[in-house]
This record gives sequence, structure tokens and C-alpha cells, in this order.
Amino acid sequence: MKQAKIFLADERGVTETECFRSYNTFNFGDYYNQHKTALEKLYACKEDTLAGGKNFTATATLATQVIIMPVVGAVNFKKGNEATLAVNAGELLIVYLTAGEKFELINPYEKELVNFLQFWFNTNETTLPAQLISFNIENKNQLLQLIQAPHINIAKLEGRKEVVYKPVNKKSCVFAFAVQGAFEMEGILLHARDGVAFWNYEQAEIEALSNDAIIVLLEMKLD
Repeated sequence: MKQAKIFLADERGVTETECFRSYNTFNFGDYYNQHKTALEKLYACKEDTLAGGKNFTATATLATQVIIMPVVGAVNFKKGNEATLAVNAGELLIVYLTAGEKFELINPYEKELVNFLQFWFNTNETTLPAQLISFNIENKNQLLQLIQAPHINIAKLEGRKEVVYKPVNKKSCVFAFAVQGAFEMEGILLHARDGVAFWNYEQAEIEALSNDAIIVLLEMKLD
């Protein structure tokens, strides 16, 4: 039987300083809610906003695959003595960290705010090189595969257009995150920054309820 769990945007945990704000869909840092536990190997879904010229340091709680996806502007990634990696809107960066390893995220603009998403997956792979992937979602109304491990797709839809997501693995969980606009997914209404997870499903029908609505789908194979 199909199962679903909704994660509403206005129920997210928030960490805020004068120059930085982070919304957390799942339990993270000092935020804890018994209904917001980690979703399979996906243990952090973060929406971060950083003021112009500012930076902050984060620490990987576990051996982690971090995926960084700018929504507005760009962000620079810095780890130890390695070269700084710039990530722009229309790109995503994949990096691998050992448990306890720190990294820095930097706003390259002097005065403008930047907004970006982070997805953190528990992983056994920590020695793989960083990957920077470019994508174009202006070819609307279709799913665009970004990476295969985990399977991540993105779509930009016009109002009332639909796409159908069929899982790659029969035993999997898919987490959908509404980046922009509103959607109906298997009868569940999603507004911007809402998320929903599905298990035991053969396919998921997704309809945009607003123009230029953007959704990200992350499929995780179950052990």
C-alpha cells in the first residue's frame, strides 16, 4: 500500500543570525521534532539564505554526500586547503565529506543576498572527487535527470501541465521538494518549500497549479 508523509514549509526548523538564515525540513542542529526524523539516507534538506559578502562554516555530522543547488545567485564552496568551487544557479555541486569534516560556504556578491538548497545524504563513499553539473530547466514540462546516485530529477512546469515520475528501483522512497510555485502530487497539495515522501508506489503523478513551478525529486533505494 502506498504511504506518504508531508513536510510543510512553515513547520521547518530555523537557524538565524544577522547575516544568515537556514530552514531545515528534517531535524538538524538544535532543531528537533519527533515527526521530522531523517528520511532514509537523506538526513538534511536545507534552504539557506546568506547576506552579501558573508560566509558560514558547516560540519558534516556523518560521512556525507552534500549536494548544493543555488536558487538565486551563486555560492562558493571551500574545504580545507582545496581550491574554492563556484556554483551558480543552473548548476549543482556534489561533494563528499568524512564525519566531522568542516566546509565553508561564501556569498561571492558584495551586497546581494543568495539563496540555495542543500541535500545531505549518508554515504559510504567519501573519497570521490567533487562534481559540478550544469542543467537547463527552460525546456519545460518534462523531468530532467541531474544525477544517478541518488537519482535526482528536476522539472519546471507551466500551469496545469503534468509529469509522471516512475521509480528506478521498486523498493525505494522518493522525496519531492517544491522549489517554486504550487503542485498537486498524488492528491497532496504542495506549496513552495513544502516536501512530501512516498513509499510503495508504482508511479507519482505531478500537476503544476501555477506557472513556472519547479520541483525536485530525490529517489533513494531502500536497503
